[in-house]
Amino acid sequence: MSLALLAVAGAPSAAASIEREPGLREAVPGWHAFTEARIVLAPGRVIERGTLVMKDGRIEAVGAGLAAPAGARVWPMAGRSLYAGFMDLASPLGVPESLRERPAPQSPADPFGSPFDNPVAR
Repeated sequence: MSLALLAVAGAPSAAASIEREPGLREAVPGWHAFTEARIVLAPGRVIERGTLVMKDGRIEAVGAGLAAPAGARVWPMAGRSLYAGFMDLASPLGVPESLRERPAPQSPADPFGSPFDNPVAR
């Protein structure tokens, strides 16, 4: 019985620490290669089975037949689409002018209308 108690008492705590250890750390580049994806470069410009290579969150290369860099984490993306670039989902770019208008105020207490009345959000 005492052996079992010692084993449990010597076990590490179940709650893991979220504190960062002080000191220097190696800054390993974060290489990622998304392979076999359908990559949309621009409207009408599509690579059907391409590779997108990223380093530290920035796109380094996009193309068909690219090899993943040594040490990169490879993400197989067959059957999925990637859009190579930054997309601003709040931008009115490409939204028809008729949908950009603000909705009419619903009440004097709500001069800007409800966000649920926004035709862009529908």
